[in-house]
Amino acid sequence: MYRFQVSCDTQWGEEVCILGSASSVACWDVSRAIPLRPLSYPLWKSDPIDVSDVGPPEEVASRSKRLEYKYLIRGPRGVTWEHGNNRWVPVETGRLTVHDGFFGHIQPYPFSFEEDDHEDPEAEDTPERHHAASGWRVLVLGSSVAEGPEAAPPVSPPVWLLETEADAAKPQQCSWSRYWAWLTGIALILGTLVVFQAFQSLGTEEAPRYLYVSFHGDGSATTPLPQYGVNQVLRFDLEHPEDPAVEVLDTASAPTPPRMLRDVKGLKDGSVLVAQGLRSDSCILQYGPCDSNGQRQFVREYRSPILVHPYAMTFLGDTLYASTQDSGTVVGFNLSAADRLSAGDRINFNLQGDFRYRPGITYRGIASYKKCLYLSVTEMDKVAVICDLDHVSRHIHVRHPIGLLVDEDKDELYIASPNKQKDGEVLVWDLISQKVSRRLKHDGMTHPTNMAIHNGSVIVASQTQKSILQFNRTTGDFMRTLIKNLPDAPERNVMLSSC
Repeated sequence: MYRFQVSCDTQWGEEVCILGSASSVACWDVSRAIPLRPLSYPLWKSDPIDVSDVGPPEEVASRSKRLEYKYLIRGPRGVTWEHGNNRWVPVETGRLTVHDGFFGHIQPYPFSFEEDDHEDPEAEDTPERHHAASGWRVLVLGSSVAEGPEAAPPVSPPVWLLETEADAAKPQQCSWSRYWAWLTGIALILGTLVVFQAFQSLGTEEAPRYLYVSFHGDGSATTPLPQYGVNQVLRFDLEHPEDPAVEVLDTASAPTPPRMLRDVKGLKDGSVLVAQGLRSDSCILQYGPCDSNGQRQFVREYRSPILVHPYAMTFLGDTLYASTQDSGTVVGFNLSAADRLSAGDRINFNLQGDFRYRPGITYRGIASYKKCLYLSVTEMDKVAVICDLDHVSRHIHVRHPIGLLVDEDKDELYIASPNKQKDGEVLVWDLISQKVSRRLKHDGMTHPTNMAIHNGSVIVASQTQKSILQFNRTTGDFMRTLIKNLPDAPERNVMLSSC
């Protein structure tokens, strides 16, 4: 028995229906399409449907059978079909809820979770119920995915374990307990110098030499077209910025060519996560450590039906949080608990607190600081501060915020603020005093996208100038154009790397 659910915004008098390739879903007969119920609008959900009758009778029991189906909107003005290929789901035993994300956004893989026999479909949709869904585990069932607090694989597949905290080296305090009286003054001075040098040496780790830059790309639904954009992460040598860039990702090792790449996030094991923003193939890609040539091989991917056009990523503990530009959600992935294919949990909040997707609202930059998420809500000219993951705690009012970067050493938040009418800027927000401490500006920098800290400077990607700019970290003064004439508009990310 399957239940199908999809999020869809409708007009008064309209309803969402499902129909497909089995008699239980109307055998593609529009007049008999099965209506769904808006139990928690805009989420529409069907009653349990027996899909075991798919295919000829002699093949019904086959494990290879799958159901194909589509959603449609039926109302006074007629019927509106979903565009694109049919959705599909394998025919499995048990009670599953198939979660199809958003109407019209067809993901390449189906996602489902195990049905709770004690669930009351009419129960009130409250924040407490959403909290109870956090921390779900995910496993592969055939070519579908089951998720839930009790989900467990029938065998023990490889589990990727990632460290969440590094062991920080702590300087040992010296105890000056006995000195001759006539050497006390000299010894204290020498001791102070030694301790100062020890702390200085600990705090001056070698800065990463290389700069990773992702680009807008062409967004082709088939083969990427190089003449329309760079679908790659390029590496630049900060010691020799005039040298040719090196391609970081071995695209031939991936199941599909990467395109419309956004944020890049380094992991402690040396691998990197890359957000792929293509609307029809949205996912988080993982590439392994660098080889001798500085290239990285494809490892795996993370998907969710509610992850449409991921833009930026950040970590809170074990959980990776990704903002989305086209589905109005923040999606959380527990990387240490995920198997080969992972579905994400939605972070249930928005600015009104009604847990609904609002068309036209895009989430861009995301960062974390002291157990809080900072999220750019671009069209509303706000950075939302979310400290308990179910509602917005407060706002920082900034014009058209895009990229975010936290400087933990200085307790500061960098906010990229484009302005097409005049030059944009990067605001530096003091997280302690809750005030703007300085502004990074430069002639022609109308669209800054993202930033990185490198020693005593701040590196800023300028999209319209196709350049990488460098500013003084303390004063905010412009220093120089570090890299110019980039092959494509730099998109979301600049990231430092040691290889």
